[in-house]
Amino acid sequence: AVVSTQSTGAWLDMDLPADKNKVVRRVNRRMEDATELSHDYAELQQVNNYGIGGQYEPHYDMATKEEKAFTEHDGGNRVATLLFYMGNTDAGGATVFVDAG
Repeated sequence: AVVSTQSTGAWLDMDLPADKNKVVRRVNRRMEDATELSHDYAELQQVNNYGIGGQYEPHYDMATKEEKAFTEHDGGNRVATLLFYMGNTDAGGATVFVDAG
């Protein structure tokens, strides 16, 4: 599936400079504590800034068997997605789970 997005983003990996790597490791540890899942099997952290009018179109947060991502992590799929909101907005900023429940 193609997902349309209007944002600026980056993937955070462990090859960052030492001062930033320390923050990534700390966030990874907090995610492990919150979810009781090991970060050893997780994807890299993704950070996005959607700005004014930015959006991420509705999509499934998993891979299908036909997609490369399905086999990249030892033949499995995502079992969880964790979202952090790093600031407040005066307007917008909503996340809607259209097929929840």
